[in-house]
Amino acid sequence: MDMTNIINQMLILFLMIVVGYITGRCNVFDEDSNKVMSRVVIYVANPALMLNTVTSGQITGTKLHTLYVIGVGTLYFILVPIFVKVIIHVVPFFKKERSVYEAMLIFTNLGFMGIPVINAIYGAGAIFYLGIFFIPFNLLVYTYGVLLLSNETAGGKMDLKKAINPVSVAAVITMVLYFLDIKTPGVVNETVSILGSITTPLAMVTIGSNLALVPLKHVFFDWRMYAFAVIKMIALPLLAFFVFRFVVKDAVLLGIIMIVTAMPTASNITLLCNELGSDGALVAKGTFIGTIASLASIPLLVGMLL
Repeated sequence: MDMTNIINQMLILFLMIVVGYITGRCNVFDEDSNKVMSRVVIYVANPALMLNTVTSGQITGTKLHTLYVIGVGTLYFILVPIFVKVIIHVVPFFKKERSVYEAMLIFTNLGFMGIPVINAIYGAGAIFYLGIFFIPFNLLVYTYGVLLLSNETAGGKMDLKKAINPVSVAAVITMVLYFLDIKTPGVVNETVSILGSITTPLAMVTIGSNLALVPLKHVFFDWRMYAFAVIKMIALPLLAFFVFRFVVKDAVLLGIIMIVTAMPTASNITLLCNELGSDGALVAKGTFIGTIASLASIPLLVGMLL
């Protein structure tokens, strides 16, 4: 990896977010259009980009190694909630709204921001690895995530059907195509490639447009957000890196683990807060600070891997 290239890639992503922020402030995009663009990214672009890793023949490595990645992904979503549980009980300011903070730390933005960032740093082949992470991620969000956020309202119920969504379905299809060596027609491959190519610009512009809707004075004057950002964007990713380096020898996979941990809070958590009546404003502030901080923290963390 070339650090200059990584910084340039993150700067490109940042400028796309700036474009989205400016268009949001100028009312080119509003809350309704942001929802539409988000659906396009989640339901069309992200699944297409994931499928493209197989249809384009960009996957390297053996099938045995892929099974190993599946095991690592499962282990990740067992250990990280344990790490977070310890942090939540050690850091004093997490005492209030503890469950919401716990959900914000565990569930990172794998799809909306994770896919374009991993694609920018490691290339399209790494998206296949990330796709494997979506299966345990979705299961955990709609089980343990619902339980955590229900602690704030005592009213939520688990809905495992929500774990079945376009991204998790695409992840399964991608692995079926890969393990069974199924070849798809050229016209399908080209279509998937074109649809997947819109993921990064549309996702970044939408993030920027969403940030334009957050009252900045309520974010920047809340000292808890800065403490949260340090833990979320630096401390937790470093902890994951130092633990997983003893079991993960694949440098790309280890880098993905650290970068995934350093992603801002998942949009799923905001949606669940709205549904369960938890503190959605707190999640919005944490997501805003995390998104801004990631522009500096991710290149810094990736620099450790060089």
